[in-house]
Amino acid sequence: MDMRLMNDMEDYQRLGLNPKKVEDWEAQRRSPRARNAWETWTVGATLDDGTLLDITYATKDPAHIGSADDAPVIDLTLTGPDGTVTHATRSIEADRCTFGEGGLDLGFDDCHARGDLRSLRLTATDLTLDSDDTSAISDEAADDQTADGEDTTAGETDDEDDAPYTIHGTGFDLHLDTQARPLRPATGIFDYGHDARSCVGWLSPMPVATISGTIVIDGMPRHVTGHARHTHEWGTIAPSDAWNHVLTVTQRFHGMTLTLVDITGAHRTGYIRYPMIFLTNERGILAYSDTLDTHCHSTVTGTATAGDDEGAPYPTGITYTFDTPDNGTIAYTLADTEPLGDAATLRYATGAFGLKKHHIDTIRLTGTGTLAITEPQGARGRHAIVSHGTVIQSDDTPDTTDTTVDSYDDPSLHATTTTYKGPAVATFRITGKQFDVRHAPQIVTEYVY
Repeated sequence: MDMRLMNDMEDYQRLGLNPKKVEDWEAQRRSPRARNAWETWTVGATLDDGTLLDITYATKDPAHIGSADDAPVIDLTLTGPDGTVTHATRSIEADRCTFGEGGLDLGFDDCHARGDLRSLRLTATDLTLDSDDTSAISDEAADDQTADGEDTTAGETDDEDDAPYTIHGTGFDLHLDTQARPLRPATGIFDYGHDARSCVGWLSPMPVATISGTIVIDGMPRHVTGHARHTHEWGTIAPSDAWNHVLTVTQRFHGMTLTLVDITGAHRTGYIRYPMIFLTNERGILAYSDTLDTHCHSTVTGTATAGDDEGAPYPTGITYTFDTPDNGTIAYTLADTEPLGDAATLRYATGAFGLKKHHIDTIRLTGTGTLAITEPQGARGRHAIVSHGTVIQSDDTPDTTDTTVDSYDDPSLHATTTTYKGPAVATFRITGKQFDVRHAPQIVTEYVY
């Protein structure tokens, strides 16, 4: 089975996509109502108190991916700095859900996700908690909320441009405002055939955004702020038939933001790999991107398993080095990773009578991320970033900087390396049994836009 990132002009024309920019309509529903079809709109955030927030609106509960009908669900997960997890969900009847066009416009009964590429509002109420543990958000945040005299049974937001929203039990009312332009690798669609009928799509409408609002856990409201990313994924092929594993990292280095998505196809593709890197500058403009495995050299320095020896494998250390057009490199190292909380295992079935059993293990990892940018001294500015021959200036001072100049007889060959280092959070999803596999080469079309 092939796996190809659709990236030639015929692909753009057939899909109705603008090759120069992402448009609002691309955030709307893209998947059909059919067996093995699925779609998710996900927000992942790091709140100011260190809590990790994950929200997903999905057309199908993972257990129903093999079904021809929708089985909509909203999922909320809070992971505290100490690893404490609070999880709540709400399943909604398909006939009570609407999917608008022209932008993101999800109506899951009385819960919504609405907005465009610049701002979003997410609301949900009456979610069901998995347990009575409500300590994922720090006690300090709860104390602040109590001191402010907030109602402990409902959370309301009353902005000038938005109607108030009342939360019963467990839910949220959150606002996102983007700080960067959307990310889409080529068309954003991976074709697993020759007609795009079996495909997987990936789009980041908001690679970096501010997030603020109210989260209510079992009647206790808490005001939250932080930074988030919004990702839109969909497919017409079961995840276990599409990819073996996906590693996603978003890390901020002062004004710059790194987004790295390492997608490795399923065994049937020969483990074809797409290591996708995006680096945006302080103005939210894409400064560098690449998706070609021939430009990327990766080294796995360690692996481990979540839980016992039979648990899901994950990388404890991995380095990606991308060759840039100016004979420089951009290298990212994720090191000393440890699972934050237990791995979440989602099980589902496909095929006739649901006889084919599958699973997806999702592991949140914390560790240290290091970004090293090596450029010729001829590049303008000490912290310049080169993209397609265009130099984009970045004047921010990194937390940790190591600047070295290589010594050659020819001054034009001198290069400067600037290193940024800080705490990192990654999401690792795996459907197979192995992580460190031998990759088949990418399928690249002759004419690429």
